[in-house]
Amino acid sequence: MFSDVHANLHALEAIWAHIEREVPDTVYCLGDLVGYGAYPNEVIEFIKSRDIPTVMGNYDEGVGFDLHDCEHTNTKDSSFQADYLFLLRIL
Repeated sequence: MFSDVHANLHALEAIWAHIEREVPDTVYCLGDLVGYGAYPNEVIEFIKSRDIPTVMGNYDEGVGFDLHDCEHTNTKDSSFQADYLFLLRIL
């Protein structure tokens, strides 16, 4: 179980390397894939490509629905891909 990646791809890759060494039966993400970091699209793709069950965090909700209730969630001024915004909405 992990959470609060906040678009930090390098941290996610480090966490994943540890998870792979441990070989758990199941892995869950407790949300907050985006916000703060520089790699929101890549983090979403990482989670999607591995089919990791993920709970919608408050940043995921804020960005996915363009709520402006969290810092760094202005999707109009960022490079969020539309299909990844959609994925955030359906977590």
